[in-house]
Amino acid sequence: MKLYMTYVNDILIFITHWRQSEIENILIPILSIDMQRDIETNIQKSFALHSDSKQLLAKAKAAVECAIEKGEEYALQHYM
Repeated sequence: MKLYMTYVNDILIFITHWRQSEIENILIPILSIDMQRDIETNIQKSFALHSDSKQLLAKAKAAVECAIEKGEEYALQHYM
């Protein structure tokens, strides 16, 4: 098997090239429905937390800019 790495839309992906004999011997795990649901829930939480973190970062940037332009006291009153 050969392994290649590349970026697609700023995401690192791995591309593999398999031989027929390698594919025939692959074991594919079959997860229980409960395990699949747990994974799904964790992925959804991850996306929600990612979105929250972007919003918090934007708010923090705005607060710092405000503190620089109008003073720290003003920023604390309006962003806390």
